[in-house]
Amino acid sequence: MKYLISSLIFFCLLVSLPSCRTTIYGCTDPTAFNYNPHANTNNGSCIPFIYGCTDPNAANYNASANTDDGSCTYTGQVNFWTPTNYGPITVTITQTGSTNTITQYYTSGIPTCNAAGCATFTLPIGTYSFTATNNATPATTWGYSSTVSFTVNENSCTNEELQ
Repeated sequence: MKYLISSLIFFCLLVSLPSCRTTIYGCTDPTAFNYNPHANTNNGSCIPFIYGCTDPNAANYNASANTDDGSCTYTGQVNFWTPTNYGPITVTITQTGSTNTITQYYTSGIPTCNAAGCATFTLPIGTYSFTATNNATPATTWGYSSTVSFTVNENSCTNEELQ
């Protein structure tokens, strides 16, 4: 009997009969995200690779992505304001050509990003230069001609006071 069982096991290993093996369900597609190299029976659970930004802190986060492709971008804000009444001031970010206008001044405290009357920009992290000009005669100009620059950091607000 012992010889018969050993022979049967050897025969099962040699010919790999389906009745001789344990069924392991899973994804059997080697090109799938959740491929299981130990599975021998496909259970329909295969998930395709979806490439994109998988960092929820990034500006271009893709909740559907399951594989990071290195495309994540990050942003921060810069807030321009003034403690003096210069009238309306047009602020232009030199590298992007983006413009916004300061419409009021603050005599106490520092305003937060997106405060009413400030010129707030959301930009990719990096260092930028700007120009700011009011409509007075003669016009007051700040920024680029004086090589003034600022740095935008990830998920933060940088305050730039014009005075």
